[in-house]
Amino acid sequence: MIEKMKFVNIMGPKDDIERVLLKYVTKLEISLEDALVELSKVKGLRPFTEENPYIKPLELVQELVRISKADQDTDVVIDKDEALKIINDINESLKAYKLKVDELVEKKKHYEDLKTQIQPFTSLEVNLNELFKFEFIRYRFGKLPKDSYKKFEEYVKDTSDAFFIPCESDSKSVWGIYFVPASLSSRNDTIFSSLHFERINLSKEYEGTPMEALNKINEKIMEIETKIKEVEIDKSQHIKEKKEEIEKTYATIKQLDSCFKLRKYAACTKKDFYILTGWATEETVNEMLLRTEHDDAVELVIED
Repeated sequence: MIEKMKFVNIMGPKDDIERVLLKYVTKLEISLEDALVELSKVKGLRPFTEENPYIKPLELVQELVRISKADQDTDVVIDKDEALKIINDINESLKAYKLKVDELVEKKKHYEDLKTQIQPFTSLEVNLNELFKFEFIRYRFGKLPKDSYKKFEEYVKDTSDAFFIPCESDSKSVWGIYFVPASLSSRNDTIFSSLHFERINLSKEYEGTPMEALNKINEKIMEIETKIKEVEIDKSQHIKEKKEEIEKTYATIKQLDSCFKLRKYAACTKKDFYILTGWATEETVNEMLLRTEHDDAVELVIED
């Protein structure tokens, strides 16, 4: 059946357009037209140029929906300020969780670096705490290229004042430690430097033998990994508890974003009024007139 249509002009204060779109236009079947085109003969009209304030909140709440696996089909909406506050509060709590995890990850990385540093020396049976106290003997942890180690063994070892203890090796390098009298350390450091000795300065955090220190480090890494899992579980539980709020907030922000996008059909006057134009059935027009009868901020002009 073909229904008779009427042309609707909706006008009011510019800063009230969101309320009108939410309360009336989106609730009724009104097919909006570009007001600037329809009213092209009216002078002084201009388009809405404000940036959409709901782009960022919508991105945030979409991420919350993804994390919480919330229902995206709910049509229950809440107050705008409440929805924005919920997004902000949850986002701040997630930042706090991320900060905790980042701190733990950084701490874990620190111990992993210590682990990598001490790993090649685990065969060394010496108490590092005592070693760090040496006064008259200098020691140097590090690695030599394999060819340099052979040269040291063949040509330098017998004439040097240094005593080198190899610990671990691979196809390219030999890790170890050399000891030398403090008074002769400068000369021997020069010799080892010429052999391309790459020094490794061990942290004073190590305790016991290198193997004991490694075991303690592994324990600390495991403790940190457990704490990271606990924070992630706590975060998941927190999001789960907020799931219903997230669903309502998503529906609200999505609606506000959609309404804001309808402003592309509106025109602004020099006196900061908006004008919306569109087509609606006679029944819809009558319903619109009834709903806005006592709304002093809305003016309707109906054309056949």
